[in-house]
Amino acid sequence: MKRRIITTIAVVVFSSMFVPRLVPAAQAQASQAHPQEPGPAGGWDVTVNAVGQVKVFIVLTAGGGAFRTSQNDLLSTSLASPSYGSWKHLEEGEREFAITFQNFRYDSTGLIGASKIRVRATLEDRDHFKGLFTTQLLDLQGKVVTTIKGTVSGKRIEVEPPN
Repeated sequence: MKRRIITTIAVVVFSSMFVPRLVPAAQAQASQAHPQEPGPAGGWDVTVNAVGQVKVFIVLTAGGGAFRTSQNDLLSTSLASPSYGSWKHLEEGEREFAITFQNFRYDSTGLIGASKIRVRATLEDRDHFKGLFTTQLLDLQGKVVTTIKGTVSGKRIEVEPPN
């Protein structure tokens, strides 16, 4: 019985030393995960201008992950896998950010190479960005066979709960 009381007191003292330090840290993490200004994290409806216009959907995660799919990904002339990559702010607290995506390219015979897509953009406000991109089409050995440059403009995809 005496041992149980001492153990309980030790747990209470130990907890009181560390729990107050953990709570502010957890609150800080939560505020970083859900800031008032979301930065570029979220879903985006993007218009790409190079040789014509193409619609693209992009998701940027709070942790720096990036996902992309294009209206052209399943065309026989530009068959490609979804794109995966990373993004980061270019300056702390600034609105400028960069994204790098990679995907696989195919034709009717199978895998023919990959693509590397690099974007540099600036948030105009909470829900819009504009920027430049460079896409490199790579062969199976990783050699650049074509480079495409152009502009991008994005509009945040807002949550629309059903009625």
